[in-house]
Amino acid sequence: MERPKEGTGAVPWPVCELVGSTGFHLGETHPLRTPGPAGADIAAGARGTAMSTETLNPDHLTDHVIDLYVKVKDPADPARGHVPQYHYKITLHGSEEEIGTIRLRIGDHPALLTAGHIGYFVAEGYRGRHFAERACRLLAPVALEHGMTTIILTCDPANAASRRTCERLGAHFAGIFGVPANHEMYQKGARMVCRYDWVLNTQG
Repeated sequence: MERPKEGTGAVPWPVCELVGSTGFHLGETHPLRTPGPAGADIAAGARGTAMSTETLNPDHLTDHVIDLYVKVKDPADPARGHVPQYHYKITLHGSEEEIGTIRLRIGDHPALLTAGHIGYFVAEGYRGRHFAERACRLLAPVALEHGMTTIILTCDPANAASRRTCERLGAHFAGIFGVPANHEMYQKGARMVCRYDWVLNTQG
């Protein structure tokens, strides 16, 4: 799922610069972290395609199995404790049919320890094919462009599929934590989250 996002007392996030209210400035690209064995094939595909151009295009990412297309670039909302985020639709490669969505939250905020940096949804008929893992890996270069070297992932402790996705990414299990009563997720019924730390490679 995701990392510090919503909550109270917004924290400055000098890792990226907003362009008006809908875009971000990006720098140079970086390679992905060495994956765990289970995800090596997927990571290789994501690395080879997402990093194939000199300048990363964050609006369209592909590993030739799935494509990510930006739907919205939300600016920060300090009053609500929200950091900037990219909102992508997920499609099969070469198709325009949306099979899911994924969000990448940029920067740091205490509430992201509960919500995480990444949140995704895959339509029921497309689950079990590692599309969520592929989408997360495609977002890694975008996160690195914004100076983010560790991605917080969270999920419901009972969601075995999401926990397996975190494990396949090679993320470190940090534990199971209570959802603060003032967090938006608490208002929606969440009480506990698993938290994983996904460390991205910055060594080239």
